[in-house]
Amino acid sequence: MLIRNAMFRWIGLIAEVGVGLVTTPFLLHHLGQAAYGVWLVVASTTGVFGFLDLGLASAVTTHLAADLASGDREAARSTVANGLTIYLTIAAVVGSCYLGLAWWGAPLFNWGPDFAPVGRYLLIIMGLCVAASFFNNLFEGIVIAREQQHLVGLVEGCVALARLAALLVAVQIWGGLLAVGVAHALATLGGYAVMFMLGRRWLGLDKPARPGWSGRRARQMLVYGRDSLLISMGQRLRQDGPVLLTGSLAGPALVPFLGVGLRLLGYLINLVHLAVGVALPRFAVLESTRDRAQTRALLLRSSLYSSLLAAFMVLGAAFLAGPFIRLWLGAHFEPAVRVIWLLLGPLGLYMALRPCEVLLYGIGRHRINGLLYLAETAIMAGLCLFTVKRWGPLGAAVSLGAALLLLRPWLLPAYSCRRIELGLGMFWMRGPARAALAAAAAALPLAGLFAAWNVQSWPGLAGAGAALVAVCAPVFWLLALDPPERAFWRERLADLRSGRGPR
Repeated sequence: MLIRNAMFRWIGLIAEVGVGLVTTPFLLHHLGQAAYGVWLVVASTTGVFGFLDLGLASAVTTHLAADLASGDREAARSTVANGLTIYLTIAAVVGSCYLGLAWWGAPLFNWGPDFAPVGRYLLIIMGLCVAASFFNNLFEGIVIAREQQHLVGLVEGCVALARLAALLVAVQIWGGLLAVGVAHALATLGGYAVMFMLGRRWLGLDKPARPGWSGRRARQMLVYGRDSLLISMGQRLRQDGPVLLTGSLAGPALVPFLGVGLRLLGYLINLVHLAVGVALPRFAVLESTRDRAQTRALLLRSSLYSSLLAAFMVLGAAFLAGPFIRLWLGAHFEPAVRVIWLLLGPLGLYMALRPCEVLLYGIGRHRINGLLYLAETAIMAGLCLFTVKRWGPLGAAVSLGAALLLLRPWLLPAYSCRRIELGLGMFWMRGPARAALAAAAAALPLAGLFAAWNVQSWPGLAGAGAALVAVCAPVFWLLALDPPERAFWRERLADLRSGRGPR
């Protein structure tokens, strides 16, 4: 089931990535670099306001998974009812914040008189989407608690394709930033409506979901969400802060260089997050049964595969990001390539350590995640004040990379392993270190290959990607997977050939 869920979540993300790759040059061509920078800034505000989720999305998933596993239907109803009530309040607050930002935001974002009027309308439209997203989080959490993440992946893929069609039609017919905002909103809200229907269907209770209040369950959810809120705040601010700070300190014309680099790296990060995130309900169930042996085994295995995914993506970005961006957007976007190179090491390690975060979510000990995110955000923002004015987008990338390396690799694995009585050395040797060894072995032939191969066309890039897979697959298979893991994958491949599908 975990394999199936991860595969379908990847389908949704791949569709989103493909749409992003198509729309970025399209919007740059039709809007211009400065207007596209305005759109990136507006889109980045969704991440900043997303922290008002209060961590309830993960609280709903974790509590509902445990309630349903124990057969406590009354507690499950209370979880959903409290979530609806709290999200109604949050949506009203977010809508008010966006109205205020639309009124006073133009000077804050350094838009100038050319973009201030349309920027206000875009903020109002985006505020509607963000307010509705909280209800989507609730019903998506219900589906995930039922371990039906494959449905979430299918919806995300369909929404991405609908957004592409809406953008192409709207820009071709009406043109301008406002058409982009309306098209984005229509596709997004349509996806939320579909998730609402799926969540109601998979809730599986004898009464429909309605707002309600239970003081005891609300306190449990808010206490859990309090620590998740720290994570959400730090994660969102760290993700979108560099773009917002670059826009404010250096102007919107330089934002696309940083935004494009961070977007491509964000796609890679999301692949790992989605793959590892499917283990969250399983960690919660194992915690409810106090099965420490299975918890340790799941952490070690997920760490190995997240580290291998991270290693493969780092190698791909290191060798192919330059040709890809030059073919995609042109040679003048070379600063985006340097942004990617500067962040490959820090973000590769961040992706490898993602299972520790998911574990702590599942066992309800995730406050350290939030503290780390907030500390990284503060470090990144402080460094940006000095580096962005001097080096522009590259300064923001240096600041983010430094923030990721100062605390996380030293604190997060140690705390996670202590909580489940796992040796720290075993964690590193069975996961990140093994993947790093395989990546280093694969990097040697790849460096020689791409030093002699100057990729200058899309077919050539496709061939280079195939060569990357051809080199990495056998090296990872031999150096990173032990005999039991290789036997496991032989069985899964046999299942696929026999038509039984992934388990």
